[in-house]
Amino acid sequence: MTIQQVKNTFKSQGEHYVGVIRPMPGLTSFELVEQGSDFVTIRTNEGHMKCTCISKRVDAESFIMEFDEEYQAGTKVTTNSHFLDDFTTSDSGVKHRTAITRSVQSTPPDGDT
Repeated sequence: MTIQQVKNTFKSQGEHYVGVIRPMPGLTSFELVEQGSDFVTIRTNEGHMKCTCISKRVDAESFIMEFDEEYQAGTKVTTNSHFLDDFTTSDSGVKHRTAITRSVQSTPPDGDT
């Protein structure tokens, strides 16, 4: 794969993110609900995923994509994450590095404190 091929996969952000989550275990349905220049909203059988503040930095030898994600799985669990995907040209093709920071909030069952 070349750096240009990587850049091309991000031309449609909505389709890109649906493609990324499609192979995740337990997810059986995916619907692109809405997309804009810096956000994507996807509905799955487990909940809603909102990618916001999407930014891209592109030059001849690299492509960097950064975004915030909120994923609500039902009414009990919400994860908030920040992703940084860094693609750079290397001798063997393209090197990919992903950095993720995440926080998880869950609602205890009724009656628990």
